[in-house]
Amino acid sequence: MNYDRTIPDKTITEIVRRIDSSWEVQNATPAVDGHHIVYHLDIAMQSGRQQCVLKATPPEKSPTCGDEARTLAILAAHTSLPVPEVLGVVDDDEHLPTPLFVSTTLPGANYNRTMLATFSETAIERLAHSTGRHLAMLHALDAVEAYGFVDIDADETLGGDCPSVTSGQLVVQNPTRSWTEYLTAECDQKCTWLTETQFGDLAPVVRPVLDVQIDSLSGEFEPIIARIDQSLDNVLLDPETSAVTGLLDWEFCVAATPAYDLAFVEHSLRGSLDVYSGCSRSSGDDSLGYARWLLRSRLFSYRRTVSRES
Repeated sequence: MNYDRTIPDKTITEIVRRIDSSWEVQNATPAVDGHHIVYHLDIAMQSGRQQCVLKATPPEKSPTCGDEARTLAILAAHTSLPVPEVLGVVDDDEHLPTPLFVSTTLPGANYNRTMLATFSETAIERLAHSTGRHLAMLHALDAVEAYGFVDIDADETLGGDCPSVTSGQLVVQNPTRSWTEYLTAECDQKCTWLTETQFGDLAPVVRPVLDVQIDSLSGEFEPIIARIDQSLDNVLLDPETSAVTGLLDWEFCVAATPAYDLAFVEHSLRGSLDVYSGCSRSSGDDSLGYARWLLRSRLFSYRRTVSRES
């Protein structure tokens, strides 16, 4: 669905002044991509000029901005992850595109999710290494005890103030205590979806294979907050080193296992199945397989980070 992602200048001014009446918007530039109303703002504050981001909810769009703002505030308070600082949230106002929030900007460049094919081998290594370290920091946050979609149970309604950083606001919807039960339910959903596509005749073939894999799982599983979508358009990178300098877009998280998150993050970073067609290898022509190995192996800086912190 296409949403109208523009708002009048006077509305932007009203939003900013709801957060701080002394702030003055000097310039507002709409973002090109996305599904929300997003503007890059240049704001004059008493402390000086500040580059900020406004994220608001278009009509008919799910109201997730308030939850995302609270998630960002919690992560900023309880981890060392490079996330934007939330400056203020407006949860509900019939005259504004609520929920909405204003946050600081972070340094770094943003890329299209399919651009990994243009990255050098060194850049892929550095991207994966810093991604692994950040995932380890996220997974160390002790905030969930079951598996499922992570939601926010807000402890207050905001009219421009900063959100609470109480981690107890993070809750799991329809929590499942068993990891294998959660995976089975996920497979049920995906196979039902598969039957409604042109590949529906494959569902009876795929499902038994999935069941065998789930039955083969063993060990003690512990739920963590999973990032899931770490695609290039959801991060900011140092243009010189390709190290991650900012983590964006936190409206969707799940409580899962670390291995599950690593697999999803690897997939999202790849961007598409043929994203590596532009990568080269020092010898041989298996560029796709080599780049996948390179990305996956460097993500194991996650394991080293976990070992140091445990």
